[in-house]
Amino acid sequence: MHPIYMLSGNYGLARNYNKRIDFTGTYAAEDRFETDRTNALVTLNETENQTQPAIIAQLNRGVDNNFRPILFGAIAKGARGMGYWKDGGSVGDIAKRPWWDELPKIAKEIEQMMPLIRADHKTSWSATCTHDKLIYGSRTVGEDHYMIIANPTRKTIDASFDLQNYQGKASVIADYFTKNRIGKLKEGTFSLTMPPQSTKVIAFVK
Repeated sequence: MHPIYMLSGNYGLARNYNKRIDFTGTYAAEDRFETDRTNALVTLNETENQTQPAIIAQLNRGVDNNFRPILFGAIAKGARGMGYWKDGGSVGDIAKRPWWDELPKIAKEIEQMMPLIRADHKTSWSATCTHDKLIYGSRTVGEDHYMIIANPTRKTIDASFDLQNYQGKASVIADYFTKNRIGKLKEGTFSLTMPPQSTKVIAFVK
């Protein structure tokens, strides 16, 4: 029997059907807009009497150039899948959306990120950031540590991150996909420049 998914499209809906579904999800972006709502996943997961995991990020028409950062931001917050509304009808052809041509690259990156996606998004260590518009989350896979970071704004953001309870011995931050060095980790702190509507997946290495 296949697992049963239900989008929690209205307040309290998922809790009403806790015993009839296996997992749920919620809107990670404002309908018709690029507005980030990834914290809704966190809220749903931590709502009283919500027993089924909220692991699906729902993206809607209008997310446009924020498709990538909001999807990656939702993954950072614990999403393990996504839905998109919709193709055709009054909202037009999905293949004409500005993110469509990048979808194969995004899919390839998601495939490479599967060890991180499968890992628990609640780690024994955490991070704080000097800029509250960035979306980010931590992962531990074995003895290795990673962060997923997204900038859903239309501005370049220079930000510093401070790690708490980090027990690793890394001194360098590297791009997860290319393995290229992109910065230093010193006394649990590192800095990054995030271009507009962009994402970074980083690995902490010795």
